[in-house]
Amino acid sequence: MIDQRDVEYLENKYHRTDEPFDAFNRMNYHGYAYPDDSGMSLSEIDTGLEALDRELIGTSHQVHKAKLVKYVLDNTRIDVNEHDYFIGIYTWSRPLLKYTVSKWYKEVEDQFPEATETIALYGRAGVSFGGLDFEHTVPDWDAILSLGFSGLLQRARATFSALTDSGELTEDQEHFFESVEIAYSAILRLLDRLYR
Repeated sequence: MIDQRDVEYLENKYHRTDEPFDAFNRMNYHGYAYPDDSGMSLSEIDTGLEALDRELIGTSHQVHKAKLVKYVLDNTRIDVNEHDYFIGIYTWSRPLLKYTVSKWYKEVEDQFPEATETIALYGRAGVSFGGLDFEHTVPDWDAILSLGFSGLLQRARATFSALTDSGELTEDQEHFFESVEIAYSAILRLLDRLYR
């Protein structure tokens, strides 16, 4: 049974109802306060991401992004409480954008100026909006639900070992499997933090 305290909590989880809502900055954090001792503030996370981003210059995009994701998941504030069935993760304001998507989109613009201009032209004409997407994926839900994150990580490790043993592992595949190891290990650590 939901009571009024639950309703107030849920209504203010992401955007406080006593403050004006800005749809253009909807990803900025406006909700309730997460426990300070559960992780870093957004400014602390951004400072850490900026330093890590500089350290990762020259790293493959896959590993670069995975290490940034790891940093956020290891340091974000979290909340689990009696008012909500869903956990709270403080860093939902897309802190990786300026270190990944924004930089990498510029790389593509520089390499493919004609295609970039055509995409922009369609957007200005109101015909369509398009562009590169480094953020969204379509997960294999059957595998996620049947294997879980630990099972997916085990499967990736087994595939990596098989490709390595057969001598068929390419450099791109190596970067991919390294990024999976980094990101999925971070997800498992986050789940453990939430559990504790």
